Amino acid sequence: MTIAVMTYQQVVDIVKNWIKANCANIANFAGMDGHFKSGWTSGKIRFEGNDTSPSCYTATLSGNAVAQVAASTVDTDMTTFLTSCGLTNLSQNIPDSEFLDFIKDMVVFCSTKISLTASEYVSTTYIIYDTANTTYNDKYNIDTNDAKKILAATDVTQLMSNIITLVRQNMRNKVVSYNIVMSL
Repeated sequence: MTIAVMTYQQVVDIVKNWIKANCANIANFAGMDGHFKSGWTSGKIRFEGNDTSPSCYTATLSGNAVAQVAASTVDTDMTTFLTSCGLTNLSQNIPDSEFLDFIKDMVVFCSTKISLTASEYVSTTYIIYDTANTTYNDKYNIDTNDAKKILAATDVTQLMSNIITLVRQNMRNKVVSYNIVMSL
């Protein structure tokens, strides 16, 4: 399918399906490491210093815990976002005059809602859908480098690959934080 006959719905469905399949807190929450989930605690961790008495500490996840997100939340958030952009009839073909604005809107949505999360206790990082990010930043980075070639894409799959590249350039980080309590 060429871009000239692409509907808003086709692009929206591809974006939503990618989010649902790749964000760990939607597609594989049970498989995520516990260090990222609310309620995680390390138990007592013993360490020896220069003192004659060893000390212990306990780390407890205190901020930015990753929550499970229902796939339907992505649908609702996308509909709300598109409505706020003035787009309600998704069955229309994307007019040439609106194509870049619509792609910008998709990048803004994805770079707001998709985050990378990391922890100081494990080396694993996850792509997550972050429902807490609700301020859609108007800044976007459409790179005119010929290697990216959004306008040269000849089908939906190639276009979406280019959009995903743009989203990755604009992705937010979400680092979980911990409280540490020392004891003897």
